[in-house]
Order: sequence, then structure tokens, then C-alpha cells
Amino acid sequence: MKSRPTRRDFIFDTPIATSQLDGKTGAKTRLKSANSADNESQQKFETASPVWLGLCCALMACILLVILVEYSDYSSAKITILTCVAYAFPGIAYEYRRLHGWRLPAYRQQTELKNALVTSVLKTLGLAQILVVAYFFLTILPEYSKELYLLWKEVYLTGAAVLICVAPFYFFLCETTLGPKHDIYGYLGRYSLIRYLLRVWTRPVLRQAGLMWMVKLFFLPIMLGSLLSSVVYFNNNMPLVAAHGYYRFFNLAWEMILAMDVTLAVVGYLCSLRILNTTVVSTDPTWRGWVATIICYSPFSTVLYGSYLSYEDGLKWGDFFSGYDTAYYIYGSILITMHLMYLTASLNFGIRYSNLSHRGILTDGLFRLTKHPAYLFKNIVWWMIGLPFITNMGIKTAIANCLLLFGVNAVYWWRARTEEMHLSRDPAYVKYALAMNDRSILAFLGRLHPALSYKQPVPRVMAEYNL
Repeated sequence: MKSRPTRRDFIFDTPIATSQLDGKTGAKTRLKSANSADNESQQKFETASPVWLGLCCALMACILLVILVEYSDYSSAKITILTCVAYAFPGIAYEYRRLHGWRLPAYRQQTELKNALVTSVLKTLGLAQILVVAYFFLTILPEYSKELYLLWKEVYLTGAAVLICVAPFYFFLCETTLGPKHDIYGYLGRYSLIRYLLRVWTRPVLRQAGLMWMVKLFFLPIMLGSLLSSVVYFNNNMPLVAAHGYYRFFNLAWEMILAMDVTLAVVGYLCSLRILNTTVVSTDPTWRGWVATIICYSPFSTVLYGSYLSYEDGLKWGDFFSGYDTAYYIYGSILITMHLMYLTASLNFGIRYSNLSHRGILTDGLFRLTKHPAYLFKNIVWWMIGLPFITNMGIKTAIANCLLLFGVNAVYWWRARTEEMHLSRDPAYVKYALAMNDRSILAFLGRLHPALSYKQPVPRVMAEYNL
């Protein structure tokens, strides 16, 4: 009797031979077979997460968020958590269905239950060590005393306790259905955190696990706090929509887009699960990738954008169009549309979002047009909001503001390039990126200057990314 194929053998419903990547995330997918005679620009690539899935997740989260704010007496913290659950539910169902079908994971007959049980306990002990260390830094670092992190500190102990209680059953399920796997949890359970710290820089596998958790623990509190801020805004303003016309509608729509943007991030960091095949395959190991990413987030962004690249002088688009209602409505609608395009690109990740990580290639939706649609539309929105070339302080200030905003754009260009370098470890991403040199709506930039088109990195450069 043939044994059931494992996750290592099958991703989705068919066997794979290569791993696939994408700009912010990275999980294995398969590449549709293409005629070898076809040009690379004519190849069709399978996507790790379809765009419709993210849209469905966001729609469910939006509906529940509005209902809870309008008709319930729940606290903002509870609404925040329930919104994340609503977003996650369709994504988890889809990923589970894609990997297992509408059935429970099949038991592997060759699995020894005693070994699986012992391994599950050891992995739970390893996970507990990680959570204890994370709580230690949460309590001693002054940054986490800020209001942004209040919800994270409030739910951390409860969430950690629930996680420790559920972990043995989860690990046992994975061991008995997907097969044994050596990971950071098992290593810590057997050898302790001290041994890990002594060997982390000499063992790439251990280093990757540490980087993965650093990503989670750095970004997850920021995203959760940002979502709570949006929910508080809705609690204070949602009942007044009809009384304030288009201006109030614009602000609420804008805040809803921001809320869904951080909701998908919270869920993405939490839903890195082997049972769903949404685990992190690799994390960017280079200082360039980390610097280019974390400077875009608090607390580093406050210094960079507030002190060095501050391109705003107080005049924004709303001030410029004040008194011209028709122009205000048209420009505001275009601005909302651009912001929705940014959100749509982000929603393409479904429940696989994660900065600095490789969890799957995205090739449908707006990723058919460019490799980095979220960055493209985000930067367009900043130009439309700030209008740096319009100022009451003279032409010199206008030029300076434009140059500073170009500096912000350059940060995201650098961030995009570091992501491409990380993902270029996978031959499938290289094929996709090379094809986008011809397909992309920005392909003309590559023809203007070679530095603006994708080129496969040479082995000497890629040696830094070896895991």
C-alpha cells in the first residue's frame, strides 16, 4: 500500500519540482508547464494566493467590523481581535482545502506514536522558551511602553498561554499526518536556548529560524497597535457618516483601507502554519534587506521621515481644493481609487503576508502588471496627498519638497531591490522577474536605463544569500 504523499512531495494538488517565490512572502507553489520554445515573456505562472481570496477575506472583515462598531458594545480591543478572526477564516479554509481537501489530514501509518508524542512535548517546550524571551524584551525595552503597543502587551500573556496549551496537539497532528520535521522548536526543546545562542551564527538553519521569529516579534505588535487605532477611530466616527457628507465618507473609507492593510499583516504573521502549508521558507539574511525594510516602520520611520525626509510643509490636497467641491470630489475619488489599488495588491497575499520573508510567488491580479504593485501605488498616493510641488513658501521650498519625496521613493526602490535579491535564490522567481521585463507596465524604464530592469544576480552576489 502506497503511503500518502507528504507536504514535501505535494503543494496544492500536483507534484512540484521547484519552489516559487514572491515580493513580500514566499511559499512553495508549482509552475505550469510551458513549451520550451515559448518566449519567457509568454509563460504563465501559478500564483501562491489568488487575488480573490484576499478580497473575500477583507470583505468579511469589513462587514464584521462595521456591524460590531455600529451595533455592539464590545471594546475596541475585542473588535480588533474579532476583525482579525473574520479576515483569517476564509483564508484558513481555502489553504486547508487546497492542501487536504474537505477531510481530516490522513494518518501516516509509518509514524511511531510514541516518538511523535515525545517530539510534540519537546517542541512545545521549545516554543515556550521563545515566548518567555519575547516577553522579557517586551517588558524591558522602553519602546514597548508607548501607546502603540498597549494591546500587544494586554493580550500577550493570554495569547501565549493559549498557544502553549494548543501547541502539543498541533505538533502531534503535524508529526502524525505530515511526517517528522526538524525545526527550531525541537532543537530548543532538546538543547535549550543557551546552546542555540552559542551555535546560531555557525548554523544557517538555526539562524534562519531566529530571523523568522525576529520578523514576527518586531512587526506583529506594530500592526496590531495600528489596527486598534483604526478601530478606535471608527468607534468615534462611524455613527456620524450621514451627517458629514463626502468629507466624512472619504476619511472613513481611507481609514478602512488602512485597517484592512494592517489586518492582513496581523493575520499573515499569525498564520504561518505547517498544517496549512503557509510556513516561511526563508527570511532575508542580509543587513541590506533588514535596514531597507525596518526604516519604513516605527520607531525608525519617525526619525527618517519626520526629521530627514519630511517633504510636507502643511499644504495638502484637501487645502488646495478647498472651496471647489466638484474638484474636491473628483480628486478625492481618484485618490481613494489609487489607495484601493495599493490595498488590492497587498490583499493578493491572502494569509501569507510577511515582511522579509519568502512564502510564495504572486503572479495574478496587479502582479501581472508589475513585480511591486503595492510599492508603486503607495508612492503614487504620497505624491497625490502631499503635492510637494505646490507650496506657499516659494519655488525653492517646492523643489526641496520634491527632492525629499524622491528620497522616500528611493527608499522603497531600494527595498524592492533587496526583496528581489532575496527571492532570486529560487530559479522560478528569476523566470517570473525576467518575464516581467517585457510584461510590466514599467518595462519602458528598463529600456531607458539597464539599472531599472531585472537581471539575474551573479553567483558571487548571491553567495551572501546562501542559507
